[in-house]
Amino acid sequence: MRVQFGGGHCRKGLLLALTETPPLPTSTFESQPPAIGEIPADRGVDFEPDGHFYRIEKAWTQVQQLGGVFRTLILSGILAGVAIPLIVSGSEPWIRMGAPAVWLFITVLSLTHAIVWPILSYRRYLYRVDESRLQIRRGVLWREVLDVPRNRIQHTDVGQGPIERQFGISHLIVHTAGTTSASVRLSGLREDVAYKLRDELLGAQDVETI
Repeated sequence: MRVQFGGGHCRKGLLLALTETPPLPTSTFESQPPAIGEIPADRGVDFEPDGHFYRIEKAWTQVQQLGGVFRTLILSGILAGVAIPLIVSGSEPWIRMGAPAVWLFITVLSLTHAIVWPILSYRRYLYRVDESRLQIRRGVLWREVLDVPRNRIQHTDVGQGPIERQFGISHLIVHTAGTTSASVRLSGLREDVAYKLRDELLGAQDVETI
């Protein structure tokens, strides 16, 4: 920007200098993500903030599958509670035949989703970090890219659910300021990787863990 002395040029230049927003540090991210097959299956074990994509732990798939199976059992039990009275008391043959068919269809569909969907999601769940930001890519049908500038991060939480604990993985929640998402969750991290990523994002700051 060139500032010329005298009159409006000087005032205009000073105003621009005061209101101009400084850019983020130069990012080392590639312009386009690599194909899923190009990412090593074991990348994520030794995470580094080098701007490359890393996978989450494959055990995340089993955690999601178990959670999905539990939810399917609960749903199936509720549907059975509705279907059984219809079968017992229904006067119309189509009710007695249709109720168990609907129950079976919904149960099988829900169980299939619980088993298959986490496998598809795992292949699309990636993250990377460099000196300027954390980026998370995920989603199968509706895909999303979450960019979290490091200078907006306020604090982080590292946590484990009961099923996660059994598989030795954790999740990292990043709380931000001045962004559309107040917090961003990155799941499927090995516990030591979660703490390493936390320390990388916040440096030597003390953070709260749960």
